[in-house]
Formats: sequence, structure tokens, C-alpha cells
Amino acid sequence: METKPHLFQLSYWETSGKFYCNDIKNLAGKSAKWYVTARMLNLSVEDYINLLIKYNAKGIRYYRPTDCLVFHFDSEKDVKSFCSYINKKAKTVNYYCR
Repeated sequence: METKPHLFQLSYWETSGKFYCNDIKNLAGKSAKWYVTARMLNLSVEDYINLLIKYNAKGIRYYRPTDCLVFHFDSEKDVKSFCSYINKKAKTVNYYCR
């Protein structure tokens, strides 16, 4: 069953004192993939990682077998700032995904 396109939007949550973010509207779909944010911003992988570092992301690791880039934020302020920046960009370019 195909899902309707939706405006890309990051949400965040806290688990065990660390903050995480993703587009949670379709976790099984493309919008939840780590590279969607980089592609929306037209950033290389290196530039995307530098952006994460700029927003104080921690524990940045790539797990090749499942093509998963993992990172977290230590503070709610940092994750809110990152999500706000990304969501504003998504609205500006009207970035829809499934």
C-alpha cells in the first residue's frame, strides 16, 4: 500500500537522557532514511556530518550492513535547534516525501 506524500518534518524525542530526531510520519518509508535530510539540503555526506557537528550532535556512527547513520543530541536545546533549522528548510523548498 502506497502512502500519501507528506511535507518532510523532523520530530524529536528523548530516550535515556539522549535526544533523537527523525521524520516519524512513515518510519517504514523513505522519509525516515538518514540521507533524506542531506539530499533535501543538497549536501554531501561529509557536509551533512559537519552540519550535525555544528548543531552539537554526538555519537555519530555509520553502520554499513543496514545503511544507518546514528547520532544523538545531549540537550533538548540542541535537538530543537537542529529540527527547527531542517523543518524551516523543508518548508522553504516545499520538500515532500513518502
